[in-house]
Order: sequence, then structure tokens, then C-alpha cells
Amino acid sequence: EWYRVRKMHVTASQVWRLLGSGSEEKRLNRYIDAVNIQKPINQKMQHGIDNEDAAGKLFMDLKLVRRAVDLETCGLIRHPNHSGVAASPDALLLDKAGHCIACLEIKCPSGALKDKPDSRYIEQLKYQLEVCQVSTGYLFEARIESGSLLEWRSTKVLRDQDHFNNDVLPMVKRALKYK
Repeated sequence: EWYRVRKMHVTASQVWRLLGSGSEEKRLNRYIDAVNIQKPINQKMQHGIDNEDAAGKLFMDLKLVRRAVDLETCGLIRHPNHSGVAASPDALLLDKAGHCIACLEIKCPSGALKDKPDSRYIEQLKYQLEVCQVSTGYLFEARIESGSLLEWRSTKVLRDQDHFNNDVLPMVKRALKYK
């Protein structure tokens, strides 16, 4: 079901393929090839899936966002103004009144964290912020082994509407023509 819905939208987890190096045609082809192949879940992906809930709880326990009092998982969220633009943040951070104050993207690598966050994850989170119409997001990377937190990093990411409107949206619209 998730793959079927993803094929009708450009989602945050794949938007990075439309950006970056290479000609527009090359980036578009890279994206189209990726979304038309249903890849099986490998061991590293399963490790991330298995540890995502624990990482979300750790993020809240660390109290990295003082205003956040609750973490709400969510499904696919569609952009309110652009059809075909959607995202599935790992969680939304809520304040005391239940209002969404930030998106949370969680990554649980099976090995050591790299020196800096992967730019693909930053693009993914920026896209989620635009879809959710939220100004702030957090990329939380947690290395968890056998239930123990070995290392973590939290990166604050801000919404960038100029980047979305000038760099991302034009490529997304081109990609949607092939859906």
C-alpha cells in the first residue's frame, strides 16, 4: 500500500534524488528509477525500523526541545497547496496545547555515526517541514545496540521556503508529470 501511495506523490524520503549533482535529466531519471523499484528491506533498514520507537523515546527523555511535551507518530501528510507533494515524518513534536511545533526524523544506523549528518537526510527533513508547514525540525541520529544507546546526535533544521520554491518544487513538478 505504501509503495502504491508513494508512486502518486513525490515524498520526502526520495526528494534528494531530484536535487544535487548532475543534469536535470539525470536527476529526474535517478528519481524515476528509484521509485519504480520496490526494494526489499535489508538488514540495515530493519535495524533502523526496530530501533525507531526507542530512539523517539530517548529524544523526548533527553528533553532537547523544552516546549515539546508529546511525540505523535503520523502517516502520510499531503502538502496543503501542492498536489503530489507529501511526506511521512517519523513523528511530530507537540506542545502542551497539542499543536505541532516541529517535525522529527529519526535515523538509527547500525554502525558509528559519520562526522556530519548526511545531506540526504537534511533535504528529507526540509521537505517534511514544507509539507507540514512547520518552521523547525530535528534530525535525531541514535546508534542503539542491544537496547543501549551508544551515541547520538541531534541536528536542528529550519524550514527554507526559498529553497523549496526555487530549487525543489520545479523538479518535483517535473517528476510528477511521469507519475
